[in-house]
Amino acid sequence: MQSRFKTNISFSIFLLISVLPIDLLATKDSAYRANRPYPKNFIAVGFSDRLMRVSKEPYRISYFNQGKTVNDTFDYFDPIKSNGHLVNFVLTGGVSNRYVGAKLDLGFVPFANRNSHQSLSAFALIPIGKNILLSPFVGVSRLRKQKKIGTLTGKDDEIYFNDYLLDEVSIRVHQAISSYQYGLGIYINLEEDVFLNLECKYHQNYRVLNRLKVTGYDSDSRESLLASILVADTWGYYSDGDSEIFFRNSQNKPIQQFFDIGKLAFSAQIVFTLHDSGGNGYSPKSLWVRSEGFIGYRG
Repeated sequence: MQSRFKTNISFSIFLLISVLPIDLLATKDSAYRANRPYPKNFIAVGFSDRLMRVSKEPYRISYFNQGKTVNDTFDYFDPIKSNGHLVNFVLTGGVSNRYVGAKLDLGFVPFANRNSHQSLSAFALIPIGKNILLSPFVGVSRLRKQKKIGTLTGKDDEIYFNDYLLDEVSIRVHQAISSYQYGLGIYINLEEDVFLNLECKYHQNYRVLNRLKVTGYDSDSRESLLASILVADTWGYYSDGDSEIFFRNSQNKPIQQFFDIGKLAFSAQIVFTLHDSGGNGYSPKSLWVRSEGFIGYRG
């Protein structure tokens, strides 16, 4: 893992050195450099898609739940089907000067608890035209993908879980991936204080975590993200190796990942520059004396 991290850092430094001559040529005029547009402190909204292929391998997931009076077994054996993309709405906040900056990305699917990501990046700003900034960046990210795969009900549609008597228990698989990321973006100044930001990211994964989430409900309202937070009565997470669960593939070997998530991601956002609130600030008045002896203030 350390060797991969060193390789990523070396590549990022090489990328910055490679594009530095462009910056020097584009900013040799000091007047232009002083007035060129850049994002400053900003917020941004848009969409991202981390490319993913649909996994076709069948997985065997066995879960054993023992309540007070009922012993229920959930046995799943089927391909985990999923869309071949990971589109997220992305909200970003960042700070920058004319040359470097940092930003935090929060990505999610509105009103659906399906997948989400977070990333923290440092970036450079290199002008390559009157209204265009090239932006190489490096950072870290975390992606979580989840999918509902089944439900549990007991006798008379009642089941015990975590000492609760429930109507239903929902079963979901979670895959969480932590990555180093680096890539190249571009900021295009559309008008004063508004930019279009396009990015291509490459992810080097350093940890993949597979889990099963079991959630218990005592009502029928359980499909939305809001319902998952407010209506669920109890829940539990289980990892491979826990006594209640095991994940295996068709060869009865441990599963490395549920979803075949790629390393490339693309994003497009509209960036809005933030201004300081308040007035124009206090401007000291100069004292002046007229020839007639009247003393006044010059604004």
